Amino acid sequence: MFAPKHYLSKWHIKYNDKANDLAKEEGFENWFQCFQYHADNSQSAMDTEAPDITPWVLTKIDEQGNKYFDRNPYYYVVDQYGNQLPYIDQQAAVIVKDAEVRTMKLISGELHAAGENPLPVSDYTLYKENEQKGDYTVYLFGNTRGADCTFTFNINHKDPVLNQIFNEVKFREAMSLALNREEINNTLYYGKATVRQALPPDTTSFYEDWMGSYMTEYDPDKANALLDELGYVWNQDHTVRLMPNGKPFNIVLETIEEFVPVCEMAVEYWDKIGIKVTLKQQERTYYLERGKTGERDMQAWTMDGVQEFNLRSSAFGRLRPGNAFDDMEFQVEHKKWFNSNGAEGIEPPEEIKDLYNKCIKFSTLKPGSDEYMALGKEILTTVVKNLWFIGVTVSPRVIIISNRLGNTPTEGVFAYDYNFWKPYRGDTWYFKY
Repeated sequence: MFAPKHYLSKWHIKYNDKANDLAKEEGFENWFQCFQYHADNSQSAMDTEAPDITPWVLTKIDEQGNKYFDRNPYYYVVDQYGNQLPYIDQQAAVIVKDAEVRTMKLISGELHAAGENPLPVSDYTLYKENEQKGDYTVYLFGNTRGADCTFTFNINHKDPVLNQIFNEVKFREAMSLALNREEINNTLYYGKATVRQALPPDTTSFYEDWMGSYMTEYDPDKANALLDELGYVWNQDHTVRLMPNGKPFNIVLETIEEFVPVCEMAVEYWDKIGIKVTLKQQERTYYLERGKTGERDMQAWTMDGVQEFNLRSSAFGRLRPGNAFDDMEFQVEHKKWFNSNGAEGIEPPEEIKDLYNKCIKFSTLKPGSDEYMALGKEILTTVVKNLWFIGVTVSPRVIIISNRLGNTPTEGVFAYDYNFWKPYRGDTWYFKY
């Protein structure tokens, strides 16, 4: 339903044997890249001619990259009186320079709705203080993320020394125990967040209480003891620990703007246990592209889309080895191995292959059955205890909606799991005059 065949066929090699020639005419290397460009109807869509059945369709992209979506005359939904939806004629997705500019536009009333690109809870009081000036209302909605910020290490690193370090579960345990999550919560979220490890939410039927709190206590002494046990000794000045090759630790942590505040605090905690981590903020598109190269040391991203129905429908896709979080790409070579049936990449250890097979099997089981519950718990236990994902907290979602809009929500959950705004029927919103 999201890929109109009559429009897209000419860019697909199955329907047009000259699709590669057409792709090169449009500046692409091959038909597949060109097809993806025209078929994309996500936020990154660029084709202003593509038909769709959504309430609004992309009709214009200006020189600044701002996108304009016009009311779709072919949208199939009507209200209870027979009026065709949507009520609002046009939407605009406006690109801003940085978070500060976005904040200024919000409090001045220039933007009518905000939430999907998470608004920092640390700015909550600022937004509240300016409600009257900006003619909007601020809400705190629920959040189904497994963790707002999740750290992962490249366990397929090309450097053999770093690869060995990152594959040591005791090293990952030490890095988790070194984080003062309560301080992060109080500093960045006014204490409104929940401290937890990175894993599916506690509403998951096979979730157990110990999982969310696993290795989340702030215990630098234990972290230091684990690093000592691994043989990562301090240098003479006791300022940094040394790797097995005698070189000082200097791990590069790559991330995007959203996760920088948490990362800045994390880097300071890790420095205290002798692990120097250098933070490198990147533009989102570049970050995503770079991840595919497998050259990162470490990355920070969110753990999202892990509600139980998503775990079932995608065979634990967000946590399954070789598939887990393409945005993180912390096991690129394992992914190649799984995707090529062993012809490419690096063969994973037995534990990871076993976990992969269990995730696939899980999706075939009847929800709620004894086998389903047992296998789900087994998979989560393996994921949690290996700490491939190190979580920090989950905070409420800050939602801002203009008072000029009607039929808008005042409470609920705002999450990737439910496609953000979709449950709140934006096609029924209207402007008050």
